[in-house]
Amino acid sequence: MISASFIYLIPKYLQEGVTEKIGVFGMFLTLVLMVIFGFTKFFTRKSLSGTLDQVLKFCENEIGVGDQRFSLKDINKIEFTVGDYFDQMEYSESNLNPARSNGTSNTCRLILTNGTRIEVKFQLIEKFEFRKMRELLIHYHTSGKIHFLSLIDYLGIKDYKEIQEFKKSLPR
Repeated sequence: MISASFIYLIPKYLQEGVTEKIGVFGMFLTLVLMVIFGFTKFFTRKSLSGTLDQVLKFCENEIGVGDQRFSLKDINKIEFTVGDYFDQMEYSESNLNPARSNGTSNTCRLILTNGTRIEVKFQLIEKFEFRKMRELLIHYHTSGKIHFLSLIDYLGIKDYKEIQEFKKSLPR
């Protein structure tokens, strides 16, 4: 019975152009929603999944993680994954998640001489904030805790000439 009434009504509405109006309205509504979601995505930031409750402190002879202190003598290797900062734009066309980062996708890994691995996530506020630790990173390198290739990566030295000049400037 219902399908019979649809068969009767469809030709009637097709003649009056209602179907086209519904299609145009649907496309317009889709466009408006895409603009609204795109706009809100652009101005929102990823929320924290956890809390920032510890302090990561780098000193010449030790590294502090919260209440723990690790002497540089007890650290075999220091590694960083750095590249995220607060308010960094993360472009993705097919994603409705916020487009601005909270800056917490950075990691510090300490490998101790006894084999223990300590991994800490940390937040950077500015884009090149990590490079402000240049002298300390060089100290960690000369102490044998950071590999040279990692050091030039952390400091953003990419050009071959700059790398050679930097290598010559390092204390031996």
